[in-house]
Amino acid sequence: MDKPAIIVYAEKLEEGLLNAFLYGIEEESIPYRVERKVYTDAAQTAYEAALASPLNVGIGYYQDTLCLHHKSLKRMEPYQVLAHVSIVPHVILRNFGSNAARIVKNTPLKSLELLEVNQ
Repeated sequence: MDKPAIIVYAEKLEEGLLNAFLYGIEEESIPYRVERKVYTDAAQTAYEAALASPLNVGIGYYQDTLCLHHKSLKRMEPYQVLAHVSIVPHVILRNFGSNAARIVKNTPLKSLELLEVNQ
């Protein structure tokens, strides 16, 4: 049996972008699993990932958009959304990944606003 993990459903996501938010999850010491699945949009993809996750948290990628979802939320109302991922600074992507793990840990989230991020 697999250990509990955040599930990431991503198809055709550039490896550098994928690694940027996975580093954020790793920094928080929460396991994750990446699978190549995609649904009709990023919110649906993230919701399906959250349903599949024993930790109830999922990340979905679709057409340059990342969504962070929790199983308890409505399908089309993800917790956080990052559009235009291909041009988002890696520090923001790392914070996005950290936030997925912090939801699991029930700790305060990091900012996704570039002006609030200490570089």
